[in-house]
Amino acid sequence: IEEIKREIELLSRFKVNTFHFHLTENQAWRFEVKKYPQLTSDSSMSRFPGKYYTQEECRALETFAAERGVTIIPEIDMPGHSAAFKRAMGHSMQSDEGVQELKNILDEVATTFPLAPYIHIGADEESITYPGFLKIMTDKVHSLGKKVIVWNPIRGVRISADAGFDMTQMWSTAGRKVAGIPNIDCRYNYVNHFDIYADV
Repeated sequence: IEEIKREIELLSRFKVNTFHFHLTENQAWRFEVKKYPQLTSDSSMSRFPGKYYTQEECRALETFAAERGVTIIPEIDMPGHSAAFKRAMGHSMQSDEGVQELKNILDEVATTFPLAPYIHIGADEESITYPGFLKIMTDKVHSLGKKVIVWNPIRGVRISADAGFDMTQMWSTAGRKVAGIPNIDCRYNYVNHFDIYADV
């Protein structure tokens, strides 16, 4: 948390007003979920076991950021980057159980980050096989009074302004602008992919 506070201070100093908080990954689930403590158990993590952010820490961080003019956008990646979820829960996100658990998780995310106008649901790097998966999750986020961001492209899914998403985040060189909704252009600004000095 102290490291992230330092990063937010720097963002604010340079007039960057958004912090994208990617809370889940294959290696570990880093967001405390009261209903499913197994998500943050040591055994579910393949890197830095036992390290995660409590909801109390996240709330305090959101307040800290807001005081500096920075909005936090939390991301719960689904259904991709979810190996840690599968290890902890014993099944895929794209199952009846997984879908219900994700809905419950989104409830906790929304209450933990009350100032966040968006919840990023990822949606990339794994084929969508569960019928209506993205619509179910998008509808859930909207029911919580939040807007939805997805990565762009999504494997096997055509993203359009009428798909229900509120914003896309274009990644690598594959992302394409979607007419009719905002698009975040991150295609050439990955510090581990390209020459960041050229970008700067």
